[in-house]
Amino acid sequence: SEAVGLVATAIARAMAGLQDMRRPIASLLLYGPPGVGKTSLATALAEIWLGSRKALIRVDCANGGSTEVLGEALVAAVRRRPHAVILIDEAEKAGVEFLGLLLEIMEEGSLNMTGPGGPGLADFRHAVLLLTS
Repeated sequence: SEAVGLVATAIARAMAGLQDMRRPIASLLLYGPPGVGKTSLATALAEIWLGSRKALIRVDCANGGSTEVLGEALVAAVRRRPHAVILIDEAEKAGVEFLGLLLEIMEEGSLNMTGPGGPGLADFRHAVLLLTS
């Protein structure tokens, strides 16, 4: 229930205009054993706050995946739906380079994946970033 309270406080702060407008609405690490409801919290937040489960963008780091592939998929998804709940599942299994991209998102509020075929710039300022472990 503490995690629910933190998420609710972050949303309320954003709605009141009290957050740093250059960064995501919230960036939270949800830590706990399997089955305690970390993913359910993200799904419920997307449904209640944004009106649809489709507002949940899920990146599963359990399978590894290259930083470029994960980053480009995340940027493309956020460009399509900038008001989103972003769930980075099993973040501890992500590579150092991908964690660097997440840090850039948290600090800058955006991520640019340019290059041949890259999706370009995505704005994360209207998103809630939830990392699970």
